[in-house]
Amino acid sequence: MRAANNTGQTTTLLTVQVNTVTAFSPYFFSPSGQELVFRSQTTTSSGNDIAMLSLNTEAEPVGLLQEAYTERNAELSPDGRWMAYQSNESGSFEIYVRPFPNVNDDRVQVSNAGGEKPLWSRDGRELFYLQSDDSLSWRLMAVSVQTDAPAFAFSNRAALLDWPYLVNFPGRSHDVSLDGQQFLAIKPVISAEQEESSRQIIITQNWIEELKRLVPAE
Repeated sequence: MRAANNTGQTTTLLTVQVNTVTAFSPYFFSPSGQELVFRSQTTTSSGNDIAMLSLNTEAEPVGLLQEAYTERNAELSPDGRWMAYQSNESGSFEIYVRPFPNVNDDRVQVSNAGGEKPLWSRDGRELFYLQSDDSLSWRLMAVSVQTDAPAFAFSNRAALLDWPYLVNFPGRSHDVSLDGQQFLAIKPVISAEQEESSRQIIITQNWIEELKRLVPAE
């Protein structure tokens, strides 16, 4: 960890054995700023887990979600009450929301036809996610969130727009503006279809004879 203005010293938060953990990805700080929620990919797990590390103690990380399937891309709501994430527990990735940090108190499924990479609006009144169809075309989905409800509740699941932007990237590669009316995304220089059609294999036969013709030996 290092200060955002690049001053001070770099602090090592966690050291693990290389043969047990293969990847880390930080997701968010708790509202107090004293805990860091991150993705932990281990060699003993069938997928990714979501864990939490205390920054002020030497205690071991606490597993928030450690199941036999993959959980990743955790995002905390602006009010700090809810953690959205994606999981393939149903056989395909869907978006779920749990209370934070007591994640075992409840679980609500938000998407119903696939969902990845959740993103909260800055006021917490909307939750966005990406959904693909059978043709692997992506669209940006949104649901309305009832921020004053005692339990997590949502409504009005709807497609906002088609999404020809970068998706197949670890973590979330897009963000939303403060007013929730604009999105910042990465547009691929070339589409997957164009890349596939542009690939060529060139085979040169009898290349030694061709080399002798072009560079005759003296």
